[in-house]
Amino acid sequence: MAITAACECGLCRVELSRLPTKRLFCHCTICQEVYGQPYADVTITDARTIHPSNTRPITFRKHKKSLALDRGTCMECKRPVLGLLKLFPGVKLAFLPRYTLGKMADEIMPSMHIHYQSRIKDSIDNIPKIEGEIRSTIACLGPFISAYRGR
Repeated sequence: MAITAACECGLCRVELSRLPTKRLFCHCTICQEVYGQPYADVTITDARTIHPSNTRPITFRKHKKSLALDRGTCMECKRPVLGLLKLFPGVKLAFLPRYTLGKMADEIMPSMHIHYQSRIKDSIDNIPKIEGEIRSTIACLGPFISAYRGR
């Protein structure tokens, strides 16, 4: 069963072979700028499960040089559609904004807040809050790296 994720205007689409396995809230300043919100609500999956099928191109841009997400936005509505992160050869992750999946994203429970030190306002929930760039990166990416080591 193919799952379709789309930007807000619907022109950029990505097909997924399965739902992402992780969902989190990122409070980093780049997400705040790109999403125009206090934090980004994103899902994460192995990039091999996605296949762009857009009718319009997605424009990609890196906002920093180090381990950085290549963030793709729709050329029409200017909203984030897809982020790609190459951790090391053979390991690439896809980040999809929660809204791109519609109601299907409700099946993926948020597991953490990352880069919480950059928050604009406190989040009142029982979800773990991770501060610091290194701790946030390890918390977010660690389960995916461990899964690849086990192969």
